[in-house]
Amino acid sequence: MVSESGIQRGEGQALLIAVHHPPYSLDTTHGGYPDIEIVLDRVIQATGRVPTAVLSGHVHSYQRFERALGDKKVPYIVAGAGGYANTHTLLHKIEKTSNGKPLPAGFQTTHPDLKLMSHNDTEPGFLRVTLDGKKHTASFDYFPVPFPPGRPSAGPGDSVTVPW
Repeated sequence: MVSESGIQRGEGQALLIAVHHPPYSLDTTHGGYPDIEIVLDRVIQATGRVPTAVLSGHVHSYQRFERALGDKKVPYIVAGAGGYANTHTLLHKIEKTSNGKPLPAGFQTTHPDLKLMSHNDTEPGFLRVTLDGKKHTASFDYFPVPFPPGRPSAGPGDSVTVPW
């Protein structure tokens, strides 16, 4: 579909939604913001369009959730660990299991359609987003940048690629 401005929009294009407060977060400082989740769900319902990904910050850690929306698995990514924390104590820690262990990859949250796939609450870092128009994919790569004297790794600490 072409809008009045001449910009093509609709199916077949990536739809990235970026919000400041995360709709979902398992950190012990803030947690998720249900009002953001409600608004996003209303927009999805009203438009019939499922986003390629939902990106947020605010929480000073990295978390990647996977939400099943119809036949799509949508990454909800919290990437707020860069540019603020200059010590380990300023990073926002992720909840632990009942026996005090880190939450495992694929952790089922209280939302039946939402799993925590990956997280990093020990190192700051940044998120790289790559859209491939030929393959119709969006890739999200999180690169941790350890506190000194650590050295950054050659590759990302977490990655996911989804179709759009």
